Amino acid sequence: MLALDLTEASVKIRTGPPGDDESDVDGPDRVWAGVLPLRTVTGEPEPCPLLPADVPVPARVRDRRVSLGA
Repeated sequence: MLALDLTEASVKIRTGPPGDDESDVDGPDRVWAGVLPLRTVTGEPEPCPLLPADVPVPARVRDRRVSLGA
């Protein structure tokens, strides 16, 4: 978790390919444009180092191994 005190905030959200002009992709100084998808997944549970080894991981934690992103 991360908490920040914000007085002002701005976010730009879009989906789909970049909105480049035809001259941008057909000109002599072409560069790559596209989308780099990011995904969030849960990993293996990591117990607290102070926790005794015989305390099992609860099913509600163990079974969270699902993809959170598309």
